[in-house]
Amino acid sequence: MIWGYRLIYPFFILSLGLLSPFVSKIRAGLVKRRGLMSRLADSVSSWEPASRRFWFHFASAGEFEQVLPVLEGIRTKDSKARILLTYFSPSAERALALESERRRKANLDCPWDFADYSPFDFVWSVRYFLSLAKPEAFIAVHREFWPEALESCRKNKIPCYLMGAFFPSPLSWFSFFYKTCLTRFKQIIAVDERTRNYLLAFRPGLPVVVLGDPRVERVLLRRKLFTSSQAWRPFFENQTILIGASFWEEDYQVFRQSVKTILEAFPQCRLILVPHEPSPGRLKKWKEDLSSLGLSFRLWSHWLRSPDSSSHLLVDKVGLLAELYSVGACVVVGGSFKRRVHNVLEPLVYECGVVTGPFIDNSSEARELGSRGILKLVHDSSELGSVVVELIQDPEKRQALIEGAHSFLKERENTSVKHVAVLLD
Repeated sequence: MIWGYRLIYPFFILSLGLLSPFVSKIRAGLVKRRGLMSRLADSVSSWEPASRRFWFHFASAGEFEQVLPVLEGIRTKDSKARILLTYFSPSAERALALESERRRKANLDCPWDFADYSPFDFVWSVRYFLSLAKPEAFIAVHREFWPEALESCRKNKIPCYLMGAFFPSPLSWFSFFYKTCLTRFKQIIAVDERTRNYLLAFRPGLPVVVLGDPRVERVLLRRKLFTSSQAWRPFFENQTILIGASFWEEDYQVFRQSVKTILEAFPQCRLILVPHEPSPGRLKKWKEDLSSLGLSFRLWSHWLRSPDSSSHLLVDKVGLLAELYSVGACVVVGGSFKRRVHNVLEPLVYECGVVTGPFIDNSSEARELGSRGILKLVHDSSELGSVVVELIQDPEKRQALIEGAHSFLKERENTSVKHVAVLLD
């Protein structure tokens, strides 16, 4: 398989290069990999040669959130261990920058020693990366495994782990690729039994253990450490706030059709819409469209200059959602009317009523919360409007959901401790 992959991979990189002038994310991912090896060499030059080193690789911001409690656990167990992080997407770079800034303000150290884009998955670049990093173990997160990295680790006798493994459906697509890669892992740490069963049915004998998802601990810690007293918070006191979180166009279109129902039933409800990608074009389009419905929205950045206690808001800044959840009563989580629901745990932690569309199979937490009735799943704008109104108007029903969420979160405490025990064994 590896030789076929080596023939195909250059064409993948070439296609990214051809798309890069038109897609800013791809362009950033390619350009910012320049100088990676020099940056790594500068960083490792100051490390003690005898220190234990762990290389974690993940795709994007969501997987970064997932791995953070494990990084904290390793640091607690072995303060001299060196942790290298690599990521594929520019969204992970932004997430790392935001986390670094939060920790700086809270006088907390970051639980990693080096973080940068992953090396290109060519045999020479991966080998050079390993020769500099000298990791004791390679840990891929979720499903972010690259054949050349796994092959080079095998040849260098570096054990590989897959943590946070989650497969929402049986593996069939590109099965040969998966079969070969999955056999390279010394241990596969799955988030749920369903994933374990899929993997064992796909390839009997795989070393799969179910330890849960450490992302739960991350959102609990984030609430404890990083919910600050912002100057804008008093403008939301004693109000019922409905948040549209990380909306794509598909989420927005369903939401806008339910707004009239919601505001007619509860005129005091205040709306905050947060686009997943707050580009100027999208903000302008949504603002004009909402105005055509008779709704006046202010951009968040403009509102901060002269805040009031009644305006509906359209957020044009990233990194605010956790703060906004702390003032929310009900949250409609985006991605769930597109293809992939976004994080449902954070609004739960902030004791919001959580509503999603039908597309939640990409999240093991959302799927379980939906089966327990803690998360309210709807299929269209009519259902969305009626469920949101019900949650807003019935505090007892919302409280019942919050209590269910508390139980769900309590069951998943100390998940990261189990992960750390596997990795440090």
